Amino acid sequence: MNPVRLNPAPLVGFISLGCPKNQVDCELMISRAVDTGFQITTDIARANALVVNTCAFIEQAQSEADEAIREALEYKERGTCRAVIVAGCLPQYLKERCSEAYPEVDAWLTPNNPHRLGEVLAGLLVDEPPLVADPHFPLPEYLATAADGRVLSTPPSLAYLKIAEGCDHHCRFCLIPGLRGRYRSREQDDLLAEAVALAEMGVNEIALVSQDSSYYGRDLGNTSLAELLTGLADQDGDFWIRVMYLYPDHLTPELLETWAGLAQRTDGPRLLPYFDIPVQHVSAPVLKAMGRRGDRRSIDALFRRVRAACPEAVIRSSLIVGYPGETEDQFNELFDWVQSGKVDRLGVFTYSDLPEMNSHQLPDHVPPELAAQRQDLLLEAQYDVALELNTALTGSEVEVLLEEEAEGGGSESVYIGRSWREAFEIDGLVEVRSASPLELFTRVRARVVSAEAYDLYTEVR
Repeated sequence: MNPVRLNPAPLVGFISLGCPKNQVDCELMISRAVDTGFQITTDIARANALVVNTCAFIEQAQSEADEAIREALEYKERGTCRAVIVAGCLPQYLKERCSEAYPEVDAWLTPNNPHRLGEVLAGLLVDEPPLVADPHFPLPEYLATAADGRVLSTPPSLAYLKIAEGCDHHCRFCLIPGLRGRYRSREQDDLLAEAVALAEMGVNEIALVSQDSSYYGRDLGNTSLAELLTGLADQDGDFWIRVMYLYPDHLTPELLETWAGLAQRTDGPRLLPYFDIPVQHVSAPVLKAMGRRGDRRSIDALFRRVRAACPEAVIRSSLIVGYPGETEDQFNELFDWVQSGKVDRLGVFTYSDLPEMNSHQLPDHVPPELAAQRQDLLLEAQYDVALELNTALTGSEVEVLLEEEAEGGGSESVYIGRSWREAFEIDGLVEVRSASPLELFTRVRARVVSAEAYDLYTEVR
């Protein structure tokens, strides 16, 4: 479609919810809006059209999406906004119920067609027939490529690289296969081309994301995550490579061997020994009820293999408490495991129930109040673990990526950043104090002078 020619060009605002994978979709949609001739505004009160990019993974995400959609519709009602488009997982979840739930929404885009946003905007704002999602809401098959383009919405230091779409697993608590479709890996050459472009832009960290990054390439038959990581590490540039979302079953000895070798390289891009491995639980009966394999022994053995391959390894995991049927003994096993300090970083979530989940049919649902109590207990236990780990860094030097200048330093310059141990907007932060100004979005060596459970306080001499 040819770009629209309007003077001044209509303003389009975006409200994006959910995970980094969803953020990449939003960046693609922003690019399509720009390519079609629209201007982007961060002031949604001025927007002529608002795009709400939604998540529907759990009940809380759907509530946040509902709030954002109603906020956008209020702007439309007041006359500031002429059109509201809802994109992402919520339309795929609601399907034919979209119009009934939100009759004032002008167009819907599922994960099967974010690339059509430019056409939809032109149809709604330039009086052409609007093109909207397939009314039958098929299972998504779309897979973006580097040629689709993106407008980065992250700080200049960071970019996400979505290596695949969809999921082939069937965890009973998860809707992703029905919302995003089967697992679809991007071609390795396409990913390397995009990574090179990001490095040329000066990006300091490329974070690989997908629903299961360790599964990458299995559907292609001619590549693997190990090969992709090797290819990325062979590119020119000085950037970190971080991998998010590793399914425990697919961390093979071959992958760990490759990882160990690349993490030790001192020339070119560095693969970080940061392992994001959501295990969800350690009790065998609970894992089986979740549709997952393993138990405490197998998970501990996996983490030992990770640390043997990469002694510096930082392991992050996530857990679900209050899963239907979770007994006091099973929770106590999980609590004891967290106390033992097996993971460096931990996210704990209470089970979120939706009628469409297979787990909804399970008996003995745990009361939400009890699930919340269990969540608090696990977070308190992990706090003690994290405090001990961070305190042990006092006196050492860490490399910090500076991402924000802070106020209140008096005669010192104060910055907020991350070491390689912290993933963006997921883990803690590092404060850096310096007697002289430092350049943002660069890496500096700083000495740790004090620590809290999740944050480090450092100085540059």
